Amino acid sequence: MGRQLATQMHVAPGDVIAIVGQGADGSLANDLFTVAALVSTPVDFVNREAVLMPLDTARQLFVMEDEAHEIVVYASDPQQADVLATTL
Repeated sequence: MGRQLATQMHVAPGDVIAIVGQGADGSLANDLFTVAALVSTPVDFVNREAVLMPLDTARQLFVMEDEAHEIVVYASDPQQADVLATTL
């Protein structure tokens, strides 16, 4: 979990949080998760708003067996974004 988000929510490692959203099929996606760690990254969005989990867990939670809603790639050299996008 992003450290800033955890601070805002008064959450620490070992606490249980509820993740609630909508599955790709329109169903209610909800489950309880234990916070394993807090992360600080160079990506502000991750620090402020993200909960990270294994891809298989996210796919199961959001009923996205072989789909992805968003893929975020952080590159060390923004000038190489076009080359990176082509490679991916």
